[in-house]
Amino acid sequence: MLLKRLLLVLPAGLMLAGCPAKVATIDVAPAKISFDSETATKPLTATAKDADGAAIESPKPATWTSKDPAVATVGPDGIVKPVGTGSTTITATIDEASGTAAVDVLLLKRIQLQTPAMVVVVGTPSDALALNYMNERGEPVVVDAASPPRRPRSGRPPTRPSPPSTTRASSPASPPAAPRCSCRSTS
Repeated sequence: MLLKRLLLVLPAGLMLAGCPAKVATIDVAPAKISFDSETATKPLTATAKDADGAAIESPKPATWTSKDPAVATVGPDGIVKPVGTGSTTITATIDEASGTAAVDVLLLKRIQLQTPAMVVVVGTPSDALALNYMNERGEPVVVDAASPPRRPRSGRPPTRPSPPSTTRASSPASPPAAPRCSCRSTS
């Protein structure tokens, strides 16, 4: 009788020990990536976690999707490729659990000076340059190191003054002075 009970309990215990833990959340790393080149690629990894937050072996690989494929695409291996300027979210999904990573893309294709004629004079301070930045579609882009790339809200072209430099606008009335040098004869 004891042997019969042991045989009934033992297989049930083995079955419970062999069941994989349910995936509760997905940790995507890195959580944020940025691109400034259309030829760059960056890998994302998905780590399955149980309800306690412990990493577990996933029963199957993650399925990757991009919220906006016009900004960035992602392959089945988690490799992200930039497509166009903007921001999007990449999602990794296993069963009902998912995790995300933020992606910022800024593809500058053209920088245009607002002041057409500039002369560089070394050692002479001047007004800052005003620049217009354009993306791959020829649209104006606001460039700010503290925030992700974005299109301007108003109809005005974006500008970002540069720090003071050694450039000066020339005018027809005052041509730039010739550089001074002292020449000595070696003979």
